[in-house]
Amino acid sequence: MRGYALAVERFGRMPWRELVTPAIALARAGLPIDWFTTIKAAAAAADLRRYDGEPARSGCRMICRRCVRPKPTVRTLPLGRLADTLERLARGRPG
Repeated sequence: MRGYALAVERFGRMPWRELVTPAIALARAGLPIDWFTTIKAAAAAADLRRYDGEPARSGCRMICRRCVRPKPTVRTLPLGRLADTLERLARGRPG
């Protein structure tokens, strides 16, 4: 966060909260799972399996079960509490 704080301090033209708001919206929407995400997840499946644990927190279970095989429609991968974390950061100051 200190790097962001320094960048906003030196070069920023917008308030911190305004800068973080779009990231909050993207985090709430989740990560779109398309053909590219499917290929990247399949390529990283061995690494993701190392983090196999509680389904809500497990990268492998969340990604591999949903997108190793191509899907005809785009789905999204929930990003857990990332949006909540970004909202807390937006209320404060960078750094």
